[in-house]
Amino acid sequence: FFRHWPGAAPEMRPPFLGHRVELGVCGGILAGVILHASFIRWWRQRRRGLEDSGPAPPDPDAMGPQELQPTKPFTGSPSAGAISSRFLTRKWSQKGSFRAEDVCAQSIRNPSATRLAALTVPSKSSKYVLVMVGLPARGKSYIVRMMMRYLRWVGIKAELFNVGNYRRKSGMAAVSAKFFDPSNQDCQKQREELASFAQDDMYRWLRDQDDVAVGILDATNTTAHRRTRILARSRQEENITVFFVESICDDAKILERNYRMKLNNEDYRHQDPVVALSDFKERVRKYELIYETVSDSEDEGNICFIKIFNVGEKITTRNCAGYLPSQVAFFLMNIHISPRRIWLSRHSESVDQVRGLLGRDSGEVSADGEKYASELAQFIKRRTAEFSDEHHSNEDKSFEGDKLIVLLGTQAVHQSTAKYLSQLPEVEVVRTSLLNELRGGELDGMTHGEIRHKFPQIWDARLQDKLHFRYPGAGGESYIDVIQRIKPIIIELERQRKSVLIISHLAVQRCLYSYFAGSELARVPYLTLPIHTVTELAIEPHGANIRQIKLAQSQAEMSEDSLLAESDGNPWSHVRHE
Repeated sequence: FFRHWPGAAPEMRPPFLGHRVELGVCGGILAGVILHASFIRWWRQRRRGLEDSGPAPPDPDAMGPQELQPTKPFTGSPSAGAISSRFLTRKWSQKGSFRAEDVCAQSIRNPSATRLAALTVPSKSSKYVLVMVGLPARGKSYIVRMMMRYLRWVGIKAELFNVGNYRRKSGMAAVSAKFFDPSNQDCQKQREELASFAQDDMYRWLRDQDDVAVGILDATNTTAHRRTRILARSRQEENITVFFVESICDDAKILERNYRMKLNNEDYRHQDPVVALSDFKERVRKYELIYETVSDSEDEGNICFIKIFNVGEKITTRNCAGYLPSQVAFFLMNIHISPRRIWLSRHSESVDQVRGLLGRDSGEVSADGEKYASELAQFIKRRTAEFSDEHHSNEDKSFEGDKLIVLLGTQAVHQSTAKYLSQLPEVEVVRTSLLNELRGGELDGMTHGEIRHKFPQIWDARLQDKLHFRYPGAGGESYIDVIQRIKPIIIELERQRKSVLIISHLAVQRCLYSYFAGSELARVPYLTLPIHTVTELAIEPHGANIRQIKLAQSQAEMSEDSLLAESDGNPWSHVRHE
């Protein structure tokens, strides 16, 4: 009817039909708008309810809701006005107000990062048992320490259960090589009991962990029979993945050095060195009588293992398909024991730093900063030459520690700090954005004083959990974000046989330092690394010897000390200053 109606004669059209059509269309549009608004309101309430359904923060009303309004307009940053409007419309804002703990919680809640993490980390219910295998003095303890340091640094709980320590604690610290004779049945039974005690404690610890965790069983485990028993014990637990790491060493120089290092442990510390060395070599021969390397056929062909030869010379893997075994295998592919030095240095003092501006990068350095850049180049040149003379006298043909690589960020102030270093002969300079400063999001360009006084809720949220606090706005980061960002740098530092100098901002320096010092994650944001000071790391089998050398003064140093005292609690340090 309506298809033909427009062609009908005017006198044949029913009255008011045009008005009825117009009213119907308007009514439909109005109903659609009302329905849409109702749906949006329902969706926002539902989302807010889901957010509020989690565990309530402690003492939520201690600070009370406050309006995120600056006390007065300020022009210190071009994005200052945008910050207020965006804060007031974020999903953690309710009617323009929020609590500091809400900011902290939401600042670390990044949906895209969460989705990525789900693809790159194991399930929280996952528990791993890493079993060491190998003859005595094959570098097992060295490898264990490096793995534990790396796992803990990336946030994975790891605990060591050394069977030898169980023997020493039970009063058998100075037993002779006869205790390890495989034909001695009584001693064999005691060794099996000690291994069982260690495993019981390890699984008890794993059961107590509410997140992904790794228990490391450090012992020789040199027979297929012992490894079969370890696998059988693991099947009595839930969600346990077992993988073996075998250290094989046939390099005479490495073995001789390892033998002599063994004389410093509790078994031989108070004995004559000649007698102790002879007894230890006899102990090794006892183990060699029964030693069986890990084979593909064990555990009905399902065994997962990593074999490392001569502490990094070669590596073999099998069935390392899971997240953690593959990560450990990749890490072990890059380790070595070649001597080298690693130096950490913050950038030269900049004009923006003297002014206290967060995130600004003009590249202009102060007079003190210019002096430090020159002193840094001379210091590195001198220390590299001394290190070269020390090791070339030992006729170590594989030594590369006398060569230098300078790693720095891409920010202008990093280039200004390294300009004298690039003039040194045979120095390789590599720039990477991975070493750029922790990003302040929409607060970049503001001073700490402005943030503290204009946005006290954000400042307080940062102080409550400085490790996880992520600066709001696009690109904002937390210390945890920085650690994840510089993981490739850590792998490169482990792989590199040349000496390395790293120039970056304070937050990145703290994260790098914490890895080599074995610092707890919670301590990372509070590490004291003064400006215009070089941190020298001497990498050794039992850890890193650390010292700090002051090269120049700084105008910003006093303001930094004041800021730390006000905001960070008690800064701590356990290194030697010079």
